[in-house]
Amino acid sequence: MSKLVFALQMNATCNAQENIDFIDEQISALNLQEPALICLPEACLAFCRNVAENQKLATEHEMWLKTFGELCQRHNVWLAIGSMPVPAPDGRYYAASILLNNDGQIVGDYHKLHLFDVTVADGTGNYHESKGTAPGQHIQVLKTPFGKIGLSICYDMRFPSLFQQLRALGAEIILVPSAFTTVTGEAHWHVLLRSRAIETQCYVIAAAQVGLHENGRQTYGHSLIISPWGNVVSELGSGVGMIQAELDFDKLQEIRQAMPLVNHNRFLEQLV
Repeated sequence: MSKLVFALQMNATCNAQENIDFIDEQISALNLQEPALICLPEACLAFCRNVAENQKLATEHEMWLKTFGELCQRHNVWLAIGSMPVPAPDGRYYAASILLNNDGQIVGDYHKLHLFDVTVADGTGNYHESKGTAPGQHIQVLKTPFGKIGLSICYDMRFPSLFQQLRALGAEIILVPSAFTTVTGEAHWHVLLRSRAIETQCYVIAAAQVGLHENGRQTYGHSLIISPWGNVVSELGSGVGMIQAELDFDKLQEIRQAMPLVNHNRFLEQLV
């Protein structure tokens, strides 16, 4: 199987079926001849207006996972659902990143650890993600035909210790599906993601939301695929659509052998 990967940039609405239809159309347009990994952004199922709308989606999560699974089967692709709400034990919901194989089966999942409770100088101002979202309790690295994939979501990128743990667990690729604000994106998006790639010597794939959304949020876009050396391999600034890359794991191993960061990390044993 090739190491062909794609990241889809979206301007998601509050309507789940509309977003599913858009994802379906975008994958159809690729005319793939063999399985590929399609990475979707945070809130790819629906970019909701409030906690109640997310709660409703969480109660329907099995139905939507089945829909995503059927899409995988129809197009013969692996699909990384950037995030969608699933029920949490405390009555809130998790922001769940879920990897499906080309049979539509769940390979693994991750619940967002770091929640976006911040103040930003934009039209929204104060963000309180934890009002509805419960923090996750685990990290995840998954073995796939495309490489060993570590999962994260958006705000996680500001916490390098998580990425160091993913590398220590064998990650070769780290997914960072995002709905980054325009203000913070202009300041920090590229430098943070390139830093996470350089320090872990992993490919970083960051599928993003873009533009002004139905819920009033404005997101930065600039979906990225970054090499283990920190080079931007592919980028889509504005607008919606796919970016792609073929991953070179010989080059990844060459970088790691030339600069063996893990071997030199005196605190690695504290991270696993």
